[in-house]
Amino acid sequence: MALLNVSAMSFGSLSANTVLALNQGAAAGGFAHGSGEGRLSEYHLRPCGDLVREIGAGYFGCRTRDEDFDGGEFVEKASGESVRRVSLKLSLGAKPGIGGVLRGPR
Repeated sequence: MALLNVSAMSFGSLSANTVLALNQGAAAGGFAHGSGEGRLSEYHLRPCGDLVREIGAGYFGCRTRDEDFDGGEFVEKASGESVRRVSLKLSLGAKPGIGGVLRGPR
């Protein structure tokens, strides 16, 4: 994978045109594009740039109607032609304090 890549940003926080433009730019520059915790959309896949499929605690894009993890859907999406790597996000989203460090009890 390239040393320079487009950082993961959730599809839920970006417009379709933004995801498409970021992926097209990454593909043109030979970079990978992180999918973020949101689902892997058609806009991530359209330019066929290298993707890092991120999955977090919310299982967005690969969960059942009961909100359990759907292994079959995950494998289907993660084994697509453009997906080059999978990133497992083991922490939660926004964190109080300094960066990713949670403050201890007071």
